[in-house]
Amino acid sequence: MNRLWKPFPKGVSRAPRRGARGTFGTYAQKKGQVPMGVSTARARLWVERWERQQQRYAIDREERFTVIADVVEHVTARQRRPLVLDLGCGPGSLAARLARRLPRAEIVGVDMDPLLLALARAHRARAARYVEAVIGEDGWIEALGLRRAPDAAVATTALHYLPEPALLRTYRELAALLRPGGVLVNADHLFQDAAPTSAVTWHVGRRRAQRLREREPAGGGPGGRGSRRRGRVGPGERRRGPAERGDGQGTRSGGPQRAGGQGWFGEPAEPHEPRASGESWASGESGDSREPWDSWESWWRAIAGDPELTGLFAERERRRAAGSAVGNNGLTLSRHVALLREAGFDHVSPVWQFGDSHVLVALR
Repeated sequence: MNRLWKPFPKGVSRAPRRGARGTFGTYAQKKGQVPMGVSTARARLWVERWERQQQRYAIDREERFTVIADVVEHVTARQRRPLVLDLGCGPGSLAARLARRLPRAEIVGVDMDPLLLALARAHRARAARYVEAVIGEDGWIEALGLRRAPDAAVATTALHYLPEPALLRTYRELAALLRPGGVLVNADHLFQDAAPTSAVTWHVGRRRAQRLREREPAGGGPGGRGSRRRGRVGPGERRRGPAERGDGQGTRSGGPQRAGGQGWFGEPAEPHEPRASGESWASGESGDSREPWDSWESWWRAIAGDPELTGLFAERERRRAAGSAVGNNGLTLSRHVALLREAGFDHVSPVWQFGDSHVLVALR
């Protein structure tokens, strides 16, 4: 029997445990169960705004999600009911897409942000079972409450906040946890070994993002509304921003760097390029009722003022203040490959790349 997973006792919750960074609840709800205190309608509104906001920060975000699903589909083709872990699931963006692509799969999402998890549980309750735990902290595997070995674990911009020793330990735990033939898929912004090639890949990614922005209707991506007023940016937004902020915890800013200034829950980053229509409608600053393009900062400012979510936001901020500040570990693609092999994965290779955005696959 795999030593890292144990049968989960009957019931739907665990008592909070004390970890290295303070007290964190490790709540797990049944699939389809909606949490108290967050209405499904309100959660839907905020998740939709999250999706639009995230499109500012990722090159070909939907294609990257699709590639992750392609890998999981291939590896689990012979499994009647695949078990998939979504690491750093946030409000369930990737989990929802995996559930649509693999309707027979059992998906378990894990994250440390109580507010984003509440949105996932309310709006995407049928996509996955969500667990609150800190990836890499002692006991996080047990908190998942798994009854069998997973077939796949996926992460999108969720692991680079771990320092190298913690990342190696997490890779080892996942290698021991997955079934033989299982897969870990890590989608993230991974640097090249040499600074000149890092600069080239960063530039290619930025230009790609710029071309995509120019083809989109202003104010909301495909089908969005709004006037194209190039050159204008919303309040609090800087004019150009080459870095990316992904669905998981992670950011880097100021071009191709090896270290970031991100805190425990992630800090604001800048999009590859400002939107053609830069009004910050979502934060109420323009009074415009058209579809908003939130920035990272304006999304969090706006949600902090929602009466339904005041308590969750306050709890998030409390934990954030008590947590240890960590940044982007700055590890190169080749270093990730080496760590994965050291952790026990036999076959490791990137299967998709654009700019410094990669989908890295590790097979047991």
